Amino acid sequence: MSDSKSQQVNFFQRIYVEEKPIWEINRPQRAVISLLESGVIKGRVLELGCGTAENAIYLNANGFEVVGIDLSEHAIKLARQKSKIKGASIELICGDLFKHDFGGEVFDTILDSGVFHGFSDNARNKYMKVLRQLARPGGILHLIAWSEFEPGDDGPRRISRHEIQKVFQNEWTDITIVKSIYETNIHADGAAAWLASMTKMSR
Repeated sequence: MSDSKSQQVNFFQRIYVEEKPIWEINRPQRAVISLLESGVIKGRVLELGCGTAENAIYLNANGFEVVGIDLSEHAIKLARQKSKIKGASIELICGDLFKHDFGGEVFDTILDSGVFHGFSDNARNKYMKVLRQLARPGGILHLIAWSEFEPGDDGPRRISRHEIQKVFQNEWTDITIVKSIYETNIHADGAAAWLASMTKMSR
């Protein structure tokens, strides 16, 4: 494991043990609820960076088969505890998204609630390769990322609408990008965000 990857793993392990991560709000993101109510969650769902699985548990409770993956062993431990308490039936994987072997599985919907905005440019290229492998042709990606309208420079990288369009336009179509919020436990009204939805091109 590279030093940078090791530091990333250690960060996510430590933050769950030593403090409450700002993205842990003990309920699904409102943007995810809106996606469900709009009928744009389809088929088998993969949540990237699922954390303690609030979104995954919510989607499962509404009839979806859900797989969640997260880098943090402690987060997945908490997710399994929550899942058991709430009677959810979801597959939870502790692993590196870039290295985990999904055994050729593909998904109808991929949910990224606060993962993409944490990547460097180099990691974005790896991320695109992973999406290429995991989304079936015609599959849907829903992505929630902090936007350039969120003031300050603490927290994750700010992402512009143009940036999202540029990164995804060669492999994804029907791209819609709307203003949204990313709820945290330190923002009264959430952080300014983009909610992007798109369809994988059939090639």
